[in-house]
Amino acid sequence: MSYRELRNLCEMCRIAGFPRPISIDSFREPNFPLVAELLEWIVLRFEPNALMSTKCSTEQERVIFIKSAVLLLIQNARIKLNPKKLYMADGHAVQELVQPLKILSLADRGSTSEAHAVTIPVIRTKLATKLQEVRQCASLAAQLPQTGSALSSLLEKELHYRADRSRALSRALPPSEAEKALRNATTALSTLATQTEDKLNNVTSDEKALDEKIERKRREYEQMQKRLAKLQSFRPQYMDEYEKYETKLKQLYDIYVLKFRNLSYLQLQMVEMERADRQRQAETETNMRQVVEKMRTDNANQAPPIDVSELDDEPEAMRPTGGARRIYGNMMGVGFSDEEEDSDDDVDVSDGDEEIDHGRAMKDRIPAAGRSRKPVQHLELEDVEDEMAPREGDSGDDF
Repeated sequence: MSYRELRNLCEMCRIAGFPRPISIDSFREPNFPLVAELLEWIVLRFEPNALMSTKCSTEQERVIFIKSAVLLLIQNARIKLNPKKLYMADGHAVQELVQPLKILSLADRGSTSEAHAVTIPVIRTKLATKLQEVRQCASLAAQLPQTGSALSSLLEKELHYRADRSRALSRALPPSEAEKALRNATTALSTLATQTEDKLNNVTSDEKALDEKIERKRREYEQMQKRLAKLQSFRPQYMDEYEKYETKLKQLYDIYVLKFRNLSYLQLQMVEMERADRQRQAETETNMRQVVEKMRTDNANQAPPIDVSELDDEPEAMRPTGGARRIYGNMMGVGFSDEEEDSDDDVDVSDGDEEIDHGRAMKDRIPAAGRSRKPVQHLELEDVEDEMAPREGDSGDDF
């Protein structure tokens, strides 16, 4: 910062019309309020409608103010300032403020020189012109590839069309042919115009037809809506009977479900009883085999020896016949073979008679499971089904 710069700043402010005088010693020390006042006045001179925040009590507010002022000067006057030097608010800020003040002072002097006649409308005009040029350059740059490809294709066709072009240039065009070509072109254009007008008229008529069709469909839709409402509110004559039968069907279905459940339960119980009977029968047969085996073992151990000579001496009438005394098989029919019975033939006759009588008694005591069990079960199942059959007046609530 020099004395000359401070003096120039003060003179420029006076010439530009700053509202109060500025001393040369004002910028010896940092003076941010004065710099802010000068900067706000300069921005409003360039753009009277600019909006700026004048609050500069805090550091953040000062930074925002400096940034907004610098941005407005760049946008409106194309003047670029250093915000760091402006924030210092000393001699460095004076160097930055001299640039816009110089432009304002020259404008106030009314200089007609082209180099110094810088006004806001002129700047805006120049900016608009430059922007338009930039847009044109961008559009031309986008068209360059397409234009280059088209030119290349045309240059490739030059050799083919060169002879035709030379022949056409060498021949003079008669006025009659030119008039005829113009007349044909005029007729074609008029025909095309007529077709276009007809299409426009047809479009209008088509729009009217579509509007009428839409209106007719809308009326039909409203009528169908009314008819639907009537049908929904109408109750058929058979509806009461239908509801009555529906209620009865529901009751019958409940009865059917109850009886089906009871039948399933009874069938399950029957299967369990058959299983228990088969198990009890098996246990009984096992016990019987054990008893018979034990009896045979006891008889074999206790039987006295038989004297064959005594048997021969007995009268023939007293001798037991072979069919009465000889026994084949066993009482159960399972678990013993004929060989075992043949081995017991030498047992005493009296002992054999006792064994046969005992076996018959035991056989009478055993229930005939294999002969009569299944028919009895079938009879019981039929009785159960008869019991389960629906009767008149039965509600099905027996279980």
